[in-house]
Amino acid sequence: MKVTSNGDWSVDSITDDWLTVAPKSHSGNGSITLTAEANKTTNTRNASITVRVKDAYGNNVGSKTISVTQSGEEKYRLI
Repeated sequence: MKVTSNGDWSVDSITDDWLTVAPKSHSGNGSITLTAEANKTTNTRNASITVRVKDAYGNNVGSKTISVTQSGEEKYRLI
């Protein structure tokens, strides 16, 4: 996922531990890699991450929340 920013940004929250992000902070434009553990249930699961931008004085000046949905495994599969 691409981040376009003229300030320092950080991933402030991840709602579930099955989803990880790297890097968790950067200055200026950059990219975030999302990695999801395999969903071994048949249930769809959801998570969200929030990216915050700070100005040169350390004040929060904006944020964006991204939702991630992962489908569950198929219970039956015909081959």
